[in-house]
Amino acid sequence: MASMRLLRGASLVLVLAALSVAVAQSEWRSVFSEQFGDDKHPLYVMAGVIPFGQQQDTPFVASLAQGGLVVENGADSSVIRYYFVEPRHAGAWNDAAHLPTAVSVLLSGQYGEFPGAGIVYRVEPTNQRFYAFVLTGGQGYGIYVLDQQGYRALSTGESAAVQSAGVNELIVLPDGDFIHMVVNGELVGTLDTAAQPGGPTGYGAGILVAGTGSWLFDDFEVFVR
Repeated sequence: MASMRLLRGASLVLVLAALSVAVAQSEWRSVFSEQFGDDKHPLYVMAGVIPFGQQQDTPFVASLAQGGLVVENGADSSVIRYYFVEPRHAGAWNDAAHLPTAVSVLLSGQYGEFPGAGIVYRVEPTNQRFYAFVLTGGQGYGIYVLDQQGYRALSTGESAAVQSAGVNELIVLPDGDFIHMVVNGELVGTLDTAAQPGGPTGYGAGILVAGTGSWLFDDFEVFVR
């Protein structure tokens, strides 16, 4: 797991340099991490926010398997499911809740009908609004928002950086009014929040799945500077 964290830290620094973000490497620090793992107690995974097993309110089923978090849905392609943590779940993060936040995760899976899987960002716990940066199958990706108009795409596309089969490293990186989506060290999309007046501004961050499929998440981490 340590090697994965080092890899992610290196990727974060390379991306910052490529984007000309004037932030020194030493200024980014991890304030929350979850490595999952088959032997972890479900009550403590992601600060206890994930309900495991069959649930009455959703077709998605979460389990600890294959060395990570598996989330599956083979029944209903019209629904989404997300799990998020907040600064209050970690002392180091809570002390720095006002600082810019970057998020990363490792993701692989099988994508079915109307699929999406990735990171939720700027989650507002009281009204559940957020931005989502997801992979959509093949080499596809999308930037979505959940707001008063529902869950909808702000931009979609394809990138050679996305591995259609295998593990992808996703990073969501703030840069002033912009939020960058990085896959395997390559910038694939950017959201201009200034063009989204009244958009989500919360501090929550986590993972999301949409549509049908089976996904494996590992090494979720939150950084601040």
